[in-house]
Amino acid sequence: MSKATKTITSADVSSIIKTIPNGHMFTATFVKANGETRKMNCRTGVVKYLNPNPSRVKAPNPSHLVTVYDVKSKGYRTINCTTVTKIVAEKRVFAVA
Repeated sequence: MSKATKTITSADVSSIIKTIPNGHMFTATFVKANGETRKMNCRTGVVKYLNPNPSRVKAPNPSHLVTVYDVKSKGYRTINCTTVTKIVAEKRVFAVA
C-alpha cells in the first residue's frame, strides 16, 4: 500500500507534529542551520532521560521550534518548523511546499 502525500505549508508543520500522539515515532526531513539536509527518526513526549532540576526555570520555545527525542543518537533535539521539507507519521506523508 502506497502512502498518499499531502501538501502543507511551513506554518502547518508545528500543528502536524503536535497532533502525533506522545511516544509515537515519526520521521522529519529538514535543512539544518549549516545548510545540510537531515532525516531524523524522532518521538515527542519522551521524559525518561530528562534530568530534573527544580531550580532551573525552562523558557518556552518559540512557536516555530519543536523539541523532539532523536531515537538514533538518544538525545533531545530542536526542529525549526520553517525548514522542514517532509514529515512521515502515522502512515501519512506531509510534504511542505
